[in-house]
Amino acid sequence: MNAATWDEADARFERFVAALAERRAQLRQRITETGGPELDSTLQGLDALNAWYIDTALADEPDGMDWRPEWLPGPSGPTRGSDGERAASPQVLRLWELVGVYLGDLTLARFPRSRWVCWRDPSRGLVFNGEPIVDIGLPRFPLNVLSRANATVPRTYSFHGTGAEWDVPADPTWLRRNLTHAFELADERLATDRARWQEAPTGPRARRRRTTTYPGWRNL
Repeated sequence: MNAATWDEADARFERFVAALAERRAQLRQRITETGGPELDSTLQGLDALNAWYIDTALADEPDGMDWRPEWLPGPSGPTRGSDGERAASPQVLRLWELVGVYLGDLTLARFPRSRWVCWRDPSRGLVFNGEPIVDIGLPRFPLNVLSRANATVPRTYSFHGTGAEWDVPADPTWLRRNLTHAFELADERLATDRARWQEAPTGPRARRRRTTTYPGWRNL
């Protein structure tokens, strides 16, 4: 967990949720400013977004914003690594969150009962504990869209031009392929499993789960 306490994690989550509408507007503004693709809310449209994401990250131009994703660990270590790699810039980290919010919107539309929560893993051992995650009713299969939105783009930015082993282009089909696969796996599990949801996005009740019986949940 990136936060020191659950109260801190919950407070960060509340700020994240409060900013969702602003993040959606910021993504569309950046796309308009840079001649990016139309957001058509389809998995197929993710290829165009992915290619724009890579190009915009590598261009690393000022974005007119001044915030940092709170769910990411803070800056640490040297500015340059042993292979000459650079730390991801604030612009790249913001792009990461903006794309993650969009993936979250696709997930919320795909699974109608899903919602953003400050994730509580039942075993308390999951690395994503305390992070904003879309709860789709599968305690062992959360859809961590923020992590998926990485798509190796920050790494491509960091190693670009170094000639090191990781100086390789990011895959512009990664977002579509990864999210499609995640949706397919979720559908398989939701066809037979009993969905168990966090009772609340934050706070003590978030540690408990309520159960819904499948299949047929989409018609409830």
